[in-house]
Amino acid sequence: MLGYGWYKTALQKLRVLREVKMALTKCKDCKTEMSKKAKSCPKCGAPAKKKTSFLTWLVLILIGFGFVGYVVGNKDIQEKKSAESKYFNANKSVIIDGIGNSIESGKHGEALQAVERYLHTGDLEIKALHKKLKVELIVSELKAVPASDFKKNKELYGQLVELNPGTEKYKEKLDFYSKKAARQDLVEKQFSPWDGSHAKLERLIKGAMNDPDSYEHDKTTYSDMGDHLVVKTVYRGKNGFGGMVRNFITAKVGLGGQIIKVIDQT
Repeated sequence: MLGYGWYKTALQKLRVLREVKMALTKCKDCKTEMSKKAKSCPKCGAPAKKKTSFLTWLVLILIGFGFVGYVVGNKDIQEKKSAESKYFNANKSVIIDGIGNSIESGKHGEALQAVERYLHTGDLEIKALHKKLKVELIVSELKAVPASDFKKNKELYGQLVELNPGTEKYKEKLDFYSKKAARQDLVEKQFSPWDGSHAKLERLIKGAMNDPDSYEHDKTTYSDMGDHLVVKTVYRGKNGFGGMVRNFITAKVGLGGQIIKVIDQT
């Protein structure tokens, strides 16, 4: 009669065999059994089939949901546009008259909203109204923009030229403000956005100081003289006796930021 020890040993062997079997897989090319941890087949050398990670499955699922959402959302948009096109074609004269009444009442913003709602229909009258309203709104906005705001004027005249590329007046204004804005950028780049100091003038000041490390910027102002700037910097620093004193320097500066000459200083 077989004892309990033999039964226990047989059970352990079966368990080991099962674990070994579970840890094995078959080569995708030659079907030879191989370890799941092996990077390649020991017989034919084919690379082991990579297991798709949980993260990869998660990303694929999210992409799938996103695609489905896009398709459903796009379908809803197309259905809405189709319904609006049908409504517009059936009620075009009423809609156009309503937009005209809004324009006559000075409600340009309201009229533009109505026009943009039906712009996707491709109707020529709607397109013409859209262009007209955009021009009127931009021209109205320009009236409130000071001539000294070169960048805003450049932006708005750029929009007008885009809407009416054949209008010489708009092109001339765009060219004028483009040059002004470019010059303004050239001047503004000379000054620190943090404290308004002029970098090259500050270097000149520190180079002439007894203790450059004691330099403290107070205020910098400038006047635009057309072909150059006059820049004045007020600052503090230690004198030869170690006391803090307040001084200033005024210099003629080129549009590229170069110091042309010192006009006055203390």
